[in-house]
Amino acid sequence: MIKRALCFAGRIHHRDRLMPVVNALRAKGIECPYLISDNATQNDPSSEYLIPAREPFIDALSVLDSSDIQQVTQMTHSILSSIYAKRMGWDEDITTFHPPFWIAYSVREECEYLIALRKLLPEYKPDIFLSLHENNHWGRMNAYVCKELNIPHIVFQEGLIRTRDEKTQGKQGLGCEYSQRLCVWSESAKQAYRSAGIPEEKIKVVGIPHMDNWFRAMRDPQWPMFKPSYKAQLGFNPDEPLVTFTLPILHRYDGNPKRAIGLVADWSANRFTQVAFSFHPFESEANVARVREVVAKHPYAKVIGGDVLSLLAASDCVLAQHSTITTEALALGTTLAEIDLDNAGVLESLAEQGVAHAIRAGELNKILDILSGKEKLDRGHMQEWVNINVGPRDGRAVERVLAELELL
Repeated sequence: MIKRALCFAGRIHHRDRLMPVVNALRAKGIECPYLISDNATQNDPSSEYLIPAREPFIDALSVLDSSDIQQVTQMTHSILSSIYAKRMGWDEDITTFHPPFWIAYSVREECEYLIALRKLLPEYKPDIFLSLHENNHWGRMNAYVCKELNIPHIVFQEGLIRTRDEKTQGKQGLGCEYSQRLCVWSESAKQAYRSAGIPEEKIKVVGIPHMDNWFRAMRDPQWPMFKPSYKAQLGFNPDEPLVTFTLPILHRYDGNPKRAIGLVADWSANRFTQVAFSFHPFESEANVARVREVVAKHPYAKVIGGDVLSLLAASDCVLAQHSTITTEALALGTTLAEIDLDNAGVLESLAEQGVAHAIRAGELNKILDILSGKEKLDRGHMQEWVNINVGPRDGRAVERVLAELELL
């Protein structure tokens, strides 16, 4: 029986994705604080998202004492000596791609966290440990140390699964190496992880936990009122269509993102059409500020931050590229258009799969035909795609997660 749990939240999106599971555990009387740790660039410090929300958390580094710090220093020096003693070709040597400062900082950060984790977990004694995924340095360390200590470790599908990620990084194959369970959204995700070599018994299809509330809300008779209401909250005209341009991190945009933003903003002004620009949560504040300044000169366009799911649900059409947002938009029943104004080609195109409209060079006016219903996609095919790739939409994903936890 679970009495005490721990949930890792190294970044704010870790907390946001797993919050419904954590809240459900707490509702059952299970103690479940978040575990946090330092990171080199101080992204998403706890003071910005956990402390204001009055969330209970444990800082992994708080358990370290002076003797632990000495051990960290010794480990760091030993590992760095090993790294710099290697003689490799320029195309293989890590020092070719990462400056010495980042290598030194990263190695020390890993040593600190490993020693802290091996000290904290035996003291806290969680019955289960949740991490968003095992594909970053924290999640892998969490899973590895939990396996050492025989603590069940559970991970989740973080977002959109790409075939390219497995080919270039083995990302799916490393998704559940040390963990006991991998909770995924859909049958297609399960098959992708199975094909990557993860044992079937580890993979459980549960749905999308962070969208449970949305799927329940969509069945409410009052749901049609959400779209105009939220548009009004954002300062848009609730009676007019809203197009949202959701951007991946700008350096991963296929094509010229600055040109695309400018073209869409100008199109908005020329066609008197409301447009919201939404940026990836990892985008730099400087980039967002620059775009906000440019867009401010356009009467029908705004840069919108905050809850992206609310924005997707309130939109009449979403412009996007390869991103988890594309799947979330389709899950919410929002019309999706794949934008490629440079004809650069889009990674794993959804337009080619028949579930998104294609907006290519010189085709921005096509958006008006999409909004009017003149341009349509095969609804039956789209429904089939959503069933296979989004998974259960009954609002009970968290229940299925908790049922799996009780079996461990």
